[in-house]
Amino acid sequence: MKLQTRFMGLLLCCHIVLASFVPAVAVSTSVSAGKLESPERLLQVGASDGTGMINSMLEKTKQIKAYSLDTTLCTFKGNKQIIETGKLFFKNPDLVRFEVVSAGKRSGAVVVRQSDGKIRGKMGGALSGIKVTLSPDSKLLKCANDFSVLESDFASLLAMTVGKLDSKSLCLAGTVPGIQSQIIELVDGNGVLVSRMTVDSKNKLPEDWSLFQDNKMFSNAKFANLKILADLPDITFKLEAPGKTETPLIASSERGIQMSLAEYKLQMESIRLQEQSEAVSNALGNLVSGGVESAKMGLIAKALATISAETNSIMEIVLEPKLGTSSWIPGSKERLVIAASQIELLLSSVEKADVAGIGLDPVDLTKRRDAIVSCREVIAQLIDQTDLDQPNVENFEALKASLRECSSKVIEMHL
Repeated sequence: MKLQTRFMGLLLCCHIVLASFVPAVAVSTSVSAGKLESPERLLQVGASDGTGMINSMLEKTKQIKAYSLDTTLCTFKGNKQIIETGKLFFKNPDLVRFEVVSAGKRSGAVVVRQSDGKIRGKMGGALSGIKVTLSPDSKLLKCANDFSVLESDFASLLAMTVGKLDSKSLCLAGTVPGIQSQIIELVDGNGVLVSRMTVDSKNKLPEDWSLFQDNKMFSNAKFANLKILADLPDITFKLEAPGKTETPLIASSERGIQMSLAEYKLQMESIRLQEQSEAVSNALGNLVSGGVESAKMGLIAKALATISAETNSIMEIVLEPKLGTSSWIPGSKERLVIAASQIELLLSSVEKADVAGIGLDPVDLTKRRDAIVSCREVIAQLIDQTDLDQPNVENFEALKASLRECSSKVIEMHL
């Protein structure tokens, strides 16, 4: 199960940056298409060991200075088939830019990992214009299969594959009639197919990657229009923070016409808290690997105070009753996204400080980590609410209460 679960992270998609484009592999016949979609193994034990081929592709990606590509992701959840499109830019060693082309309400979103290591995201759809700094484990970076888009470059995918192979699993390579591309299959210790990859005959890199779960295809990613580049300017991987005069929550016309002064002040407070959250997280991150312990404690205290403030900001959000249902009050959805993402950012900083702490009892460390994990789960569910035009009032209020409880527990454990 560990091998299968980790391979789920090899697909390209996320709430901010879910991606897919025109298929990279033009399957010539329905017979060959059916073979690639089949959960039955195409390669048997007598096939060649595919580990060498994966290592060869991995080494090749390390030599490429920069590239761009289009992706198509199809994920199967229940009776639903989710198709998303986007574009990836990558520059060694680890700069990433992902642009969403088509992903429902997330269309138009962008995420970057900058040269300073910060992860910046710009929301798409109705939330277009909101820019936030994100933690590496943010819900807003998660793919449809619940893994992060930051693991979407070839090197990360292939390295993860190599790193998770064990003595019980098999990595097989070979060809089969009706399919021209070389095939690599990953099989768990019980002989069950976990993943199937086809390799482009020209560039010798993955062109199609399928995951299998419960004896059926779980998701399929296709990579197209790969362009190997001599370089990409660093500005490609930069997402500027909103200026002091820019409101990332609503357009100026909406701010002047549709919002009351009280609502506008609340939004400005949300922006102020965002700036405070990012400043505290940056300062704490700079001190984690060095610095005086008392300085770390002071910054942790500030981080906890900001978590409390951001939690209070979410607690103040109410839904507007409307014809037996409910809807979002203007600006409240945006406010929730900003506050939730900044709580994630601060939780990540506090967790890193815990791990690097001096003299912290292992039992206490485990309890602190469990409390942070629980808080992240609630935050993820709250962020999911923003996908709903008419969220359930009872569910929303229950999540707010859970957030209050878990954030209070995190704060209490760190005081």
